[in-house]
Order: sequence, then structure tokens, then C-alpha cells
Amino acid sequence: MCLKNTMESLCHRLPVKRTLRFALKTVPLLLALFLVIGCDGSGKTGGPVKSKRNIIAGRVMMEDGSPLRGDIKDVVINISGVSGAGEKVSFTPIVKPDGTYSQKVASGLYSFSTGLFCYVVLQYGDIEFHLPLEHVGRNWDKRQDSEDGIVQDFVLKFTGPTPYGKSNGLNIGDAGHWYGESVGMKADSYREDIKASAFGIPAGTKLAFTLKPTGPGIDGQPAKTVTVERVYEDPYGKLDLNDLMPAPYDITGTATLPDGTTKRLLFNIKYAVYGPVLSVPLKKDDTFGNALKQLNAFVIDG
Repeated sequence: MCLKNTMESLCHRLPVKRTLRFALKTVPLLLALFLVIGCDGSGKTGGPVKSKRNIIAGRVMMEDGSPLRGDIKDVVINISGVSGAGEKVSFTPIVKPDGTYSQKVASGLYSFSTGLFCYVVLQYGDIEFHLPLEHVGRNWDKRQDSEDGIVQDFVLKFTGPTPYGKSNGLNIGDAGHWYGESVGMKADSYREDIKASAFGIPAGTKLAFTLKPTGPGIDGQPAKTVTVERVYEDPYGKLDLNDLMPAPYDITGTATLPDGTTKRLLFNIKYAVYGPVLSVPLKKDDTFGNALKQLNAFVIDG
């Protein structure tokens, strides 16, 4: 309907002959454009996948419904179940470039694997990451009857809370509660460079870490500079910088003491060497395939 309205608006402004020539030249282009971006210009993927008897289908997309972003090499979805004849079966359907998949199955009961086995293979530089997909809805791990048709969508999230985090109180300092990159931080109590105890950090000190990207995000888009604030309570408190768009960063920081004094942070760059800028590359966790949590230490300059 939106294509028709667009053409009518254009044609009303042109003479008949010019209108015909214009239409012949532009209709194919407009059709392609509307198919790609949608009538509302949102760029989102198509409408909901409809259920069909003995078909398992769905769509893989970003959280906002738009197509997957980044240098996507593969999308892996694992389905397992028991057919009506009692046979244990498993499937890994092909996910099309538009994010849709469809798997014909025998009559039976089927469910989907966890995010460890439903994931996106994404290339960043010379590193291949495996990023977990989040299942949409609550029935993905339940045995569903294929006779009713099974529809299961997935979303890829570069940042934001994980299902585990949502069910466990969302601790901003706990890396397991968040998607994306995590930069571990702890305060050093001893400085090897000066062979002396580090400046004692009083409880209640406000720490501000500024992360300036030195490369694009894992989604292929320019990453943004962010400032993460933490409050120091004790040497064992969690100060991890979480919920970050995976990217390489240069990190600087300041500490505001309870008396209002502000001091800069120095980071342990390598053994016995401290500096005001910490460069953190984007690395892969070889166990899970996602962004590696890198542990770093800092002291207050003083």
C-alpha cells in the first residue's frame, strides 16, 4: 500500500507521457528499495514467521528487529527432540541471509539448545568470535509438539543484561550478568615499581573510568566513548567494567576521595610499570568464544 501511495503522489505531479517513462524506470528501483528497508523505512526484518505443521521455523535478528550487524560468518541453531517413532534426532537448520530458518521434521516433540550451542560466528579482524543468541519467549527449552508447528525466534545482543543476570538481581559489577565486553579491575595494595605499599583507598571513594575506543565496535559501527563509575568499598568488592560494546579501548581514570580530593589513577601496564593510560585490546575467550574478560590493576597516584 505504501508503494502505491508513493507512486500516485509522484505521478500526479508529472504529465502523462513523462509519467509513463518515469514509472518504467523507477518502479523496479522502488520495489527493490521497499523490499530492503520496509515501507516504514525502519530497515527491520519481515513480519512474524507463521507456524506450520511439522515445521520448525523462526528468525534471528537484533533486539530491535533489524538484521544482524557485523561481519557475520555463520549462524548456528541446534534443535533436538524425539520423533513419534521414539527416535532421538537433532537438526542444525540453515539460516538464510535475511535471518530466517525453516526445518521440516517428523511428527514429534522438540526443543532448542542453550546459548552455548545457538550462536553467531562473527569475524573481527583476525579473530573469530562465537556470540550467544538469546531465545525469544519462554518455551525454547520445553518439548513442543511439531504437529502444532513450532516458531522460535532469536536475538543477538552486543550489550545489556543476560537472562542469568535478570534472574539474579543484575549486579552491575558482575560480568556474568551482562552481555558484551568486561574489563576486570582491582586495586593493587603494593607497587612493585617503587617497592612500597600503594596509596590506601578510603571506603566510599568514587572511581571514574573513561574508555575511549581505538577501533570500531564488534558490530562494525563506530564505538562510543563511555565513562563507568564505581564506588570503592573494600579490596574484595567487584569493580569490573561491564556491559561494554566489544571493542579495543584506551582507559583513563580518576578517584574522588570522601574529602572531595580528586586524584588520577595509574594502571599496571606490565610488571613493575604503572601509567595513566591502559590499552585494552579486544580478545577472545577461548573457552566460550565470546569477548574475554581481562583482569587489570590500578592504584591512586599519590
